[in-house]
Formats: sequence, C-alpha cells, structure tokens
Amino acid sequence: IDAVTTLAYDAVSSGTAARATSITVSHTCTRSNRALIVGVTASGDADNKRIPSGVTYFGIAMTQVGQVINGNVGTSIWALSAPASGLNTVSANFAAAFADCVMGGVSFTGAHQTTASLTGTFVSATGSSTTPSVAATVVSNSIVFGVVGLLANTSFTAGTGETERWDAASTVTTAITGWGCTQPMAAGDTSITIAPTAALTGVWAIAAVEVVGINILVGDTTILTGSITAELAVGDDMRPGVPDDVL
Repeated sequence: IDAVTTLAYDAVSSGTAARATSITVSHTCTRSNRALIVGVTASGDADNKRIPSGVTYFGIAMTQVGQVINGNVGTSIWALSAPASGLNTVSANFAAAFADCVMGGVSFTGAHQTTASLTGTFVSATGSSTTPSVAATVVSNSIVFGVVGLLANTSFTAGTGETERWDAASTVTTAITGWGCTQPMAAGDTSITIAPTAALTGVWAIAAVEVVGINILVGDTTILTGSITAELAVGDDMRPGVPDDVL
C-alpha cells in the first residue's frame, strides 16, 4: 500500500492557447492522497474572456478557489482533491473566446482529501510593474501555490524560496505571460510571500493559496505510526491547533 502522508510536489503540466473558448493540457497524477491545483491566466476585453466558467480534470469539475481581474488580465485558481491517477486531461472552458491564455497545473501527494479542507485562504493582488507579489497565510504542513498573469511577452525569475513550475507566454492577440510556482513553508512560518520578478513591465494579477497536507491518513481507519495508534473519522482535520486533533 502506497499511503503517502507527507505533503509533496508530484508533477506539473502547462500549455497556451489563443482566440479560443477552451484550453487543454495533459497531466499525470501519481501515488496516493492526491490533489490537483490549476492556475489559469487569460487576456480579453470582458470578464468572461479572462476567467473560465469551469475547469475539469478527467471530466470531473474542479472547484474555483478564487479569482482576480486587473484590466484585461484575469487569474484564477482551481482545486480538486483525490483526482484520478494516471494521464488525464485538464480543460478550462470560457463563455466567450479569450485573446490569449496560459494554464498550468501542479499535483501533490500527501494532501488533504476533502476539497473544502484542501486549501487555505485565497489571496490576490494587482498592479502594473515588474514585481508582482502577494502574501499567503500558512498554518502547518503546507505548500503555497502561486500564479501570476502579466500583459507582456516576457519571462519571470523566481523569488527567494520559490520553485518555478511554469513560465510561458501566448502572444497571438493580447500578449500574456503566465507563471506558476510552489513554495513549502518552513518551521515558524505564518505567511509566505510569492514575489517573482518579470523582465518587462506590464499590468498583472497575482494569486496564491495554501495547499494543506493530510499529516496523518484521514479515513475510517486505524493507523499505526511507531507505537501510536489512532482512530480517525472522515473529515478530521489533523493540523496542530485544530479542535479535531486526536494526538
């Protein structure tokens, strides 16, 4: 049994599209206690061209964690707990054709297995510069997922502690560069700031969210860790300081 209970990066996928109402990428999820987080950045002259009406993985609807719009650029984050393993398709669908779009997804293992508890508080910011930034609150055993869309054909350099997961541009109509990263929390952290640097100035919309680890296997299962045995119920939140703690 491959029961992964430590939150960790699994895989990444990304792609671009232009003048269309949908964008798709192939993504492979592996191991156990899986989660998938997707970031979509799009340009367009209306909100329904900047933010998708829905995102699916393997035909299963993902939950929108949050969205932010700044002028003609929109950024949104979507989440799915317990996605199917193996190679499947991520699809974002729009109500109207976007100008340009970049989408990226990151899967995790050892993640919380209920979508409602998988992510922390969504945070976002907007501006026009080479230095988008936003700070996400972290609690325990978590990794911050960040994504930014910037209206220019450019590239990004990751900030301190960040691991770049994708950096791509679509330049057919209204050029947009989409960038995504992850950053694990360190001992003592209460917040993590996502702050990449772009090579060119542009209007940007950045968003980030905490991805929460499972810590200890959740389920109607008795688990043995060393000499400790715990009986857990579905939905128990095992983060320290949360009332559901049983250890």
